Order: sequence, then C-alpha cells, then structure tokens
Amino acid sequence: MSYFRSIYLEERVIHIEDRAGVFATLFVGEKEALLFDTGYGFSDLSRFVENLTDLPLTVVCSHCHFDHVLGSADFQELYLHEADIPFYEYYTSKEMRTRVYDEFTAKGGKPCIDRADYLAKNYPCPKPLTAERWDLGGISLRVVHLPGHTKGSIGLLDESQRRIYLGDAANQRVLLYLPGAASAGAYEKSLETLLALDFADMVFSHNGQPYPKTELLTFLECIRHYREEETTEFTLDEIPEKKGRYFEYGHMDCGDAVAVVCPGKED
Repeated sequence: MSYFRSIYLEERVIHIEDRAGVFATLFVGEKEALLFDTGYGFSDLSRFVENLTDLPLTVVCSHCHFDHVLGSADFQELYLHEADIPFYEYYTSKEMRTRVYDEFTAKGGKPCIDRADYLAKNYPCPKPLTAERWDLGGISLRVVHLPGHTKGSIGLLDESQRRIYLGDAANQRVLLYLPGAASAGAYEKSLETLLALDFADMVFSHNGQPYPKTELLTFLECIRHYREEETTEFTLDEIPEKKGRYFEYGHMDCGDAVAVVCPGKED
C-alpha cells in the first residue's frame, strides 16, 4: 500500500493525502507543474510526484508549519512567503522533527523512513515568494496573502475554475497562537479579503473535498464572537510549551464545529 493516495479534484489538479492526514496539492499544467505544500516528510513525496508528472516542478508552501514543510527536504528548492521565512528553521529543526516523529509513531503511525534518517535530513533554504501569479500553461494561479494562521500564510486562486486552495489560512479550526502567527484581527481581515474575491469553493489542506465559499461567513462569525472567558486551554503535542485558548462558535453545513485558538492574555 502506498503511503500517499491521490484525489483528483480536477483532471489536472491532484490532492495528495499522506497517512498523517495532511494534503499537498499538485497542479499539472501544459508547460509546468506546481506542488502546493510538502507534508510531514515521512515518505518521499518527490518520488510520488515524479510518477504523476515529468514536467518542470515548482514547490510552494502555504506557510511555515511542520506539517506543510517537513517534506521539503525531498526537493531542491521551495518558495515561502517572506514573512514566514524567519520561522522556517524553527519548524524544520531537529528538535521539532524529533517531537513530530515520536508523536506520530506513538499514535500508531508508520513512517516510511527510519527515525535516524528523518532526523538527519537537510533542508533547502526557502526562496522568498515574489510571484503574484504562476502560469503553468492552461492553469493560472494567483497568489493571495492571508495573514492570520501565520504571518505569511497564502492561498492560490484558480480564477478559471473559481476555486481557491487555502492551506490552513482558513478552515474549521484555525490556530492563531503558535510562533509566527499573526493577530486575530489580521485573520479577520483575511477572511474579509477572501469574501471579496470571486470564487465558488475552497480547498483546505486537512480535508479531501472542496467546501462552498459561504462557509467563510461561519468562520468570520466565530472570530468576531471570540471571548477569552469562554475558552479552554489548548496545546499541540508537538509544541507543548505554547498554550492557546480554544474557542468554539457555530457549525459548518456539514456539521463540523468551527473554532479558533488564540493566545491568552499572558502572551
């Protein structure tokens, strides 16, 4: 059984899920291909992509968090928004990889790489993302800066298909408290930016199907109703020293609860 599985969102747009439950998205144009995010790096994503296309490949990460950049060691270069580059070393550090690997295996996960090899990986220095649009031939992707989850979070808007690929910039549970995060106010403005754009649906990096744009209204209501006195403490196993405040408000049409995790007043 392959470590990865492919979901074809369009004929030339492939959502690639790994066993840890995170997705990367491959856009295969007529001239070039673009990979959006690289996952945890528990298996060689570059080899999997090579079986899908032999076109020249550009790797772009939606943001700097470990579950989106740790697979970048399998590629020669990647692009990252300049606001997230200062945090890339933290999220790809050996200490972080140790925690990530140990947490995954403790929960029964089975990486396709030995622990020692995973910790010995070398990571390329990210190049600052300066392009406003990627023209792949038949697929044109507009870069949209969406600070909140991180200062440099981006989405890729396919205007011809009226679909935006958001990474973690917006979804059912947005974390706004980890190193490199922007403010809750910045996240609210990013949601307003998204609502002003022309698209019909959106794709997240932790879900296998698109969701209608209208769900953004539920996300916006959540952050606008945030009250710290109504929150509970929240931590990630991989970053236990950082504590956030979990706030839940409203539900998506599919029934999923909507939540944000903000820093506490002491932070």
